[in-house]
Amino acid sequence: MPFTLATYIQQVRNRHPAFDKRLVPDKVLADFASLDQRDILTMALSRDRQYLAQSLAIGFDLDNAALDAPGTAGVGTAGGVPAEPDRNGGFRLVQATTGSGVQVDTTEVVTLVDETPVQGATSNTLTGAGVSWATNAYANDVVVITAGLGAGQPPRTIQSNTSGQLTLTSAWAIIPDGTSLFQVVQAVTALDDQFGVVTDLPSTTQQTGYLVRLNAQGVPYIDTTKPLVVSIARGVPLPPYHSVLRGTVRMLPQAGETTGCTYPLTLQSYSARGAVGSFAAYLFNGTLRLLGGRCDWDNVQGIELDYVPIPPDFTARTDVFLLPDTALPVAVARAAFFAATRLQGLPDVPPVPLDTFALQATSATNAFMNTLLLTKTARVSRMRRGRY
Repeated sequence: MPFTLATYIQQVRNRHPAFDKRLVPDKVLADFASLDQRDILTMALSRDRQYLAQSLAIGFDLDNAALDAPGTAGVGTAGGVPAEPDRNGGFRLVQATTGSGVQVDTTEVVTLVDETPVQGATSNTLTGAGVSWATNAYANDVVVITAGLGAGQPPRTIQSNTSGQLTLTSAWAIIPDGTSLFQVVQAVTALDDQFGVVTDLPSTTQQTGYLVRLNAQGVPYIDTTKPLVVSIARGVPLPPYHSVLRGTVRMLPQAGETTGCTYPLTLQSYSARGAVGSFAAYLFNGTLRLLGGRCDWDNVQGIELDYVPIPPDFTARTDVFLLPDTALPVAVARAAFFAATRLQGLPDVPPVPLDTFALQATSATNAFMNTLLLTKTARVSRMRRGRY
């Protein structure tokens, strides 16, 4: 059964009369426990990489009604409400959406067609003045009205182009005319820490940035007449983790079925993220980023991840250790050695046998690690015999 910080502190104080609140305050022991719990978990993972593994459910917004719809990230959540881990190892419900615009680095944005006058336009085309382009040279790139009629409206994606005309994937909000200037830019993927949800795939949003230029006197200024457009990729935020072990994709039930099929989630490395497979994703900056397009994830109900969490810091005596109670002896022994070390050389403090506490801490650590090895061996043996 999980043990609280209060239990831990009391057991440390019971190790020696000098470990009282005056010499070893609760806050000092709590700070040590926060760091040491993570150290003990790291040691345990060196023996058993599945130690303290937990399951995290990521739900899909099946309606795909809006890109800013709340998503689901956490066990036991419903109705588009995400969750985050609490200090007791469970989950606390929170409400969040995809967030608003962010500052983006536009240094990687490639300008394909410099600012050019518009010769004419229809609801979904634009003809450039004095241009000669290769056919479909700018397909899937972006056209931006930078000045004149239509400036400031959202940029449009180019479906195809002839030598002088761009055909767009969606109609202009305001059709430009001869007073307008346009620019074609390449949409470059950038990464940020926005809260991303599985509402559209790939999960992206367009942001506009501006270049800083120098005037004739060498004074820098922001050139607002030449916006640059980038696509910002968003991922599903994960709780702090040591490692993600595996993932399972759960499909919607088909006609006549009560439960949907499941498939393994392929976790690619960041460098191999271009090698897209069936139900593939990669981890980046604490988020899960899904690979492929919307059609690759049709009929997916959710993803279940097995991961090893990072324990949060202790802030109250009622906080619960993420480590199981079998780890209490090693945690207390290591804290007692820490307290003994803290008291060395202090005046008017009874002698504290530092060597004894060091030996006890080492012995408890070795016993804990040996127990982990035996537990792992027993689990592997059961799996080989087909009991799991």
